[in-house]
Amino acid sequence: MASRLTRDTKSVASPPVILLAEDNAADASLVELAIRQSKLDADLRTLADGDAAVDYLRRMGRTREPFCPDLLILDLNLPAASTEEILSVLNRHCSGHRIPVILITGLANPGEMDRICKLGNYRVFTKPNHLEEFLKLGDLVREALAGQQAANPSAR
Repeated sequence: MASRLTRDTKSVASPPVILLAEDNAADASLVELAIRQSKLDADLRTLADGDAAVDYLRRMGRTREPFCPDLLILDLNLPAASTEEILSVLNRHCSGHRIPVILITGLANPGEMDRICKLGNYRVFTKPNHLEEFLKLGDLVREALAGQQAANPSAR
């Protein structure tokens, strides 16, 4: 599923592509709302499981679409493919690009946090119980994209 998120002002450059791998439709809708509320012009592409994410990432560069995303938002507990496998495929197929990753999780227990730390230096967003807190994800997305543009000034 791809949805086009727009803001009031038009930008000359193409909007950043955000790849969202999230199996929970309600959480995917909240991520979309958080991005929209942050007034970020983005091309959000949602994938419902780990296999779909791996397939998308493996097709990059072999066809006109898909392109390397500008940001990956990845649910830590997707069915079908592990977070580690998805990140490995991303790193293999987007080598030379610094693709920021936001790992989202509903769990914040010590074991889960240890697992996150072993994955690498990624931003982490723990899904809160309140809408106002969930909408803060939009600020984190904006921050990650700003860092990606600074690291890859020739991107888009």
